[in-house]
Amino acid sequence: MMKKEWFTSKELIAVDGLPSTTQGINKRARAENWKRRKRTGVQGRGVEYHMSSFPEFIQNSLRLKEDPAIYSPHVKPLDVWVSVYQELTEAEQDLIFKWVLRYGIRELINLITHFDDKNKS
Repeated sequence: MMKKEWFTSKELIAVDGLPSTTQGINKRARAENWKRRKRTGVQGRGVEYHMSSFPEFIQNSLRLKEDPAIYSPHVKPLDVWVSVYQELTEAEQDLIFKWVLRYGIRELINLITHFDDKNKS
């Protein structure tokens, strides 16, 4: 399984079988209706494309270029949370954001704790 699932146009330029410009990548993405999301932490129209949208030969090429996984026994919880949050759809991110704004993070923790206690029984 691949660690990285979302790629920018710039990252895809180097992949054989794809256009050699960001404009070409974006045009192909639109034509083939690639799954996309807005890049977090950037201003403007930056988007990323999900690898499941790419033709199989492109997916295979990306897998071959990926560095092997590095085991890290000291994973920071914030890094895990950010990774999980980024995998959510925009609608799911928006729902969580609105819930926390309305009820607060303490209520989210209470909800999770209650859910965890309920499932232990």
